[in-house]
Amino acid sequence: MYRSIAVSFLCIGCCLFWSAPNDCWSKEKSQQRVVVNEFIPFDAAANGKTYALNKAQVEGYPATLDLFYDQVGLVLVVEFEDGVRVRLPYHFDIGYDFDGEVHWERRTNQYAIKQYDLTGDGIDEILFAVVVADGESMSQVEVNVLRYHPPLMEEDLSRPENWELASSLKADGVMSPVEIVLDGASVRIPKTRRGFYHELSWCQGKFHDTGEF
Repeated sequence: MYRSIAVSFLCIGCCLFWSAPNDCWSKEKSQQRVVVNEFIPFDAAANGKTYALNKAQVEGYPATLDLFYDQVGLVLVVEFEDGVRVRLPYHFDIGYDFDGEVHWERRTNQYAIKQYDLTGDGIDEILFAVVVADGESMSQVEVNVLRYHPPLMEEDLSRPENWELASSLKADGVMSPVEIVLDGASVRIPKTRRGFYHELSWCQGKFHDTGEF
């Protein structure tokens, strides 16, 4: 059966502008810090790339994720062990060229996909990131956080409603080389070498902006 982990530790410093409540996900029980600094170019993403997904602490988690171009734009599709495929929701505000109402991804874009349990429930979120060149040494970055809500019944695995675009983190003026840091309940994009950063943190059952920039 499907399981979830209820965690109730004191979260110190995960929220900057309010006292930390007792339902924040503790970094002491989270995964190790991960730095994402490798990205694939648009052409490689468009040609198709398959990612093997780590197993979750619940049944009914997908086995693979496919990234490819479907004549309209890039799509994300997960596939379960029984062959069921589901298209995932995502939305970027950056990285497009426009002609009236028509838009398409810039060929200079770079992308990354990573699993990480930001919410501490034993079910990895899927993070989909785009890096958009903004001059020779600056970039814009956006990270979508996709959450999976396992259904009670196996026959409901194919429902798109099981997946949620939970939040998005955007950063501009990011100095090269671009890094996305996953640490405990937070996803952080260092902005400059002076210590400024954009950050999104899971606290009180939702994502909050906890950056300093």
